Amino acid sequence: MSGTLRSRARTAFAASRPPVLALALALLISRAAGAQGRWIDIGVNQSYQIGVEGDPLSFELFPAMAFGPFGPGNFVYCELLAWPCANLPELSWCASDRPLVASYYGHLDTGTCPCQGLLSEAATIQLRYDPIRVQALGGREEALRIKRFDVDQVGWVDLDSQVVDTAQDVIRGRLLAHARQYYVVVLGESAQDDASWGRIKAHWSGL
Repeated sequence: MSGTLRSRARTAFAASRPPVLALALALLISRAAGAQGRWIDIGVNQSYQIGVEGDPLSFELFPAMAFGPFGPGNFVYCELLAWPCANLPELSWCASDRPLVASYYGHLDTGTCPCQGLLSEAATIQLRYDPIRVQALGGREEALRIKRFDVDQVGWVDLDSQVVDTAQDVIRGRLLAHARQYYVVVLGESAQDDASWGRIKAHWSGL
């Protein structure tokens, strides 16, 4: 374990707050398992794709100069993780009768970079879903949505420009916000799936 990870673990335990502890422990476990997070130089004219370990269909794609006009040598650490629902910052999707299909966490560590993690160019977020899970919920793959947790609105909001690729079982959207994000893939209501929505419609319509 690196000195940075040991320092973060000590800080998390000293804070003695359950959400912080859960986040710190989950990150330590995922990194020990060899997740594909890495430091990227945001000051070079190059795009970066950050994938989930063992899942090549789920990734964050940061375009060149995504964080603004910084010079070479400014590094940030990015990691995309399949994430337990119980460790989300808001747990309304975690009930057994909710239309949650998958959950992810996009981690960002800005280190000493002055960028603060805000994107100035939209990143592409692509996440894999399980079509069997969608079928079990009684929904349609075409109605899937990616939502991110907005700390300012204190709620879940849709990513922009979303597209569902039913051939690959992935959904993608665009993110222009802070790069550190929690994501959920959920079933959304559409005019095409009124007949099949039935039993779960009432449980999520207020979100």
